[in-house]
Amino acid sequence: MSILIKDTTKEQRYAIVMESLEGDYDDMYDDYIAGTRELADINNEFAANQHYELG
Repeated sequence: MSILIKDTTKEQRYAIVMESLEGDYDDMYDDYIAGTRELADINNEFAANQHYELG
C-alpha cells in the first residue's frame, strides 16, 4: 500500500500516522494528514533538526 498523499485519503493518512505512532498523536504530522506535505519530507526535516551530543 502506498502512503503517498496522491494515493490516500485524509482518513487513511490519519490512520497511517496513528498506527505508526501506536496511538500517540503528534501534531507534527498535521501537514501530511491535511495533504500538504509528504510523510517522508516531514520525517527527513525532523531528523535533520536533531542534534546529538557525543560523549
